[in-house]
Amino acid sequence: MLHGGYTDISALDGLPEGELRVRGFVRSNRRGGQIGFIDLNDGTRHAGVQVIYDISRAPALEAAAKYPTGAAISVRGRLVRTPEAKQPYEVRAEEITLVGPCDGD
Repeated sequence: MLHGGYTDISALDGLPEGELRVRGFVRSNRRGGQIGFIDLNDGTRHAGVQVIYDISRAPALEAAAKYPTGAAISVRGRLVRTPEAKQPYEVRAEEITLVGPCDGD
């Protein structure tokens, strides 16, 4: 389902690979080298979606590494099926925008 141009995470199961926008809250954010992983949840289902950001491809994504748990973000990227991984798909970010910060307390 679309809301204001954003796709609900609960609707990702039925979508083909392709460009999309999602938004929600950071549940976790970890980085290893130039690659980072955000577990993003919008409240439309229990499980979130994994967002992958590659700083070597888009240096502007460096700021995303500092977004703490609870921060509200929007993501523009590509939905990619990952049948070999533990999650069935992921979003490969092209742009991540901080919508609302969280002080971490």
